Amino acid sequence: MDLYGGKSMLSAVGSRVVVVMSAGFRKALGVIRFLAVAVGALAIVGVAGLQSGCSGPPAQLAAPVPVPVVAVPVEPAPDAVAVGFHGVLRARARSQVAPQVAGVLAERPVQLGTRVAAGDVLAVLEHPSLDPARRAALAEAAALEPRLRKAELDLQRERALFARGLIAADRVDAVESDVQSLAASLRRARASASAAAATADELIVRAPHAGIVDRILAEPGDYLAAGQPVLVLSDPDELEAEFLLPPRLAATLEPGAELALRGLADARPWPAIVREKSGGGDGSGLVRVVAALADSSGSRIAGEPVEARFPMPLVAAVRLPVESLRAAGGVPPATVLTVEQGRVARHVVEPRHLLGDAVLADARLPVGALVITAAPAVLPVGTAVRVLP
Repeated sequence: MDLYGGKSMLSAVGSRVVVVMSAGFRKALGVIRFLAVAVGALAIVGVAGLQSGCSGPPAQLAAPVPVPVVAVPVEPAPDAVAVGFHGVLRARARSQVAPQVAGVLAERPVQLGTRVAAGDVLAVLEHPSLDPARRAALAEAAALEPRLRKAELDLQRERALFARGLIAADRVDAVESDVQSLAASLRRARASASAAAATADELIVRAPHAGIVDRILAEPGDYLAAGQPVLVLSDPDELEAEFLLPPRLAATLEPGAELALRGLADARPWPAIVREKSGGGDGSGLVRVVAALADSSGSRIAGEPVEARFPMPLVAAVRLPVESLRAAGGVPPATVLTVEQGRVARHVVEPRHLLGDAVLADARLPVGALVITAAPAVLPVGTAVRVLP
């Protein structure tokens, strides 16, 4: 076999292989097409069978599940409420005790809380130059007194001699002038001694009224100027409290009017009488009212907080829980969510007063309407809800 014959056989074999592979591929493609047609036919037949076997109406969508919420009925707002204003009991008679002259505080026989009577010694001051001046004035007066007596005797003698014509009138006038001069000097010395004694008495600070020492403002050894307070004295037997009230409430009170005060730990009313009333000059518009306890005896002490209650008329329609405004989102404008025929509705309200855990508001809501106070989230209008018992 030559080389060319071999090449012809390989070519022929190769051609047959190609032909065989092409025929197999066409056969496989035909099988795939047949299977696709068969599956489609079965699907059509299955759907037709299902439709023919179902005799009822078409299925409907499921109803939404109501959202559970907590709701309470709307209550009517009261016509008026008792509004409390706070103050602090203080002594009605109180004073800052100060010396009238300057000096060094030498003694202070009282301490904080000491009860004193009117006229008791509270402090004693020293003035370094006061005692020497007083002693000098007394010494000068003591020296002038015998000189004045001697000059007066001389004057009597000179007048007797002048009456007998033994001496001239000029000599009598000279002796009389000496007497007048000595008498004037003695009066000045005695006045200086008296002034020094009075000043020494002013160095002793006494209680202007009975009371208790509330505050200590100076210690022994401190220098005090004239009028500088050394302590604060108050009378605990007369107590009062000051309140700042709105003009509308203060207009109902005048000096002499009766008022009831209450302690924070004692619910019993304490009778009091309005003593002072003055307009607020600080620009706040509040009126200053001072009420004194009718009976300050007992356990009430200065510094104790007290409360005065006044009836205040209200302008509001309904009473709503504070939680109802939070459940509606808590953003302006103020709104609440209500339950109407099982669904959520939203209403605008106008808050007027805050009373504890409730809001007194103007709203077009009937008394008894259900307002939502708690929900899983801020519910949109129209949401189906179920009120929890």
